[in-house]
Amino acid sequence: MPSYARTTTAAYRFHPPLQDTRPYRGSLRGDKRRRGGSLPQSLPTPVHRDPQRAGTEPASDLPAHANGSRPRILTVGAISQQKNYTLLIETARVMQARAGPGRPAPLFRIAGGGADLARLQAQVSSLGLTDIIEFLGERADVPDLLVESDVYLNTSLYEGFSIAILEALSSAVPVVATDVPGNSGLVRTGYNGLLCAERPEALAAAIERVTSESTLYRRLSEGALASVANFTLDGAARRHLDLYDSLLRRRAARRD
Repeated sequence: MPSYARTTTAAYRFHPPLQDTRPYRGSLRGDKRRRGGSLPQSLPTPVHRDPQRAGTEPASDLPAHANGSRPRILTVGAISQQKNYTLLIETARVMQARAGPGRPAPLFRIAGGGADLARLQAQVSSLGLTDIIEFLGERADVPDLLVESDVYLNTSLYEGFSIAILEALSSAVPVVATDVPGNSGLVRTGYNGLLCAERPEALAAAIERVTSESTLYRRLSEGALASVANFTLDGAARRHLDLYDSLLRRRAARRD
């Protein structure tokens, strides 16, 4: 084994897996199977579980609701001002108003806890949205929730490096997200998801597109898996080698 590979592998072994424990205390467990479609729907193990396999499994062919069930939209994160759940609620209201025969309103599921949870639950209840917005609390079975989901939704005002989005991508789940710093570094419109303005109408339209256009859904699901390849051990090692090579070439050029 090359020395760089031994170093990288050792570093991974002695550091805990990347995991966003603040919002949901998630720990991902093994492979799951997605629903729908004509191809085998095997999910990859999430990136922080087995980085070598991320992005190598078949994507999902169709959203679950293509088989007759209502779309399921998952959001994972602490109930906080930064996550901007008010925008999620407004998006749900827009989609509820547009619902009709053959066009059911999605089920929005929020996995996460925090000091503002009770206030947010009361707001949803007062708006009559309890049938389309479900609070799951802090969960340790996020991979199972991703298997059950058609779209991952992020309505944040800003993000750092979102492990939750990475987990969704590595599970072949297309992402709809606000076009803000952090999200725009992971989500590419038309490739692995859709970035939107911070308006409920824009997010609702994006969710409707993703869950109703099978060709688009397939493309985004495939792109989701492909986009996490950069975060595997092999990908990280390859980028390090490219960096070292460019530095050595630069040094050699200066000597000449």
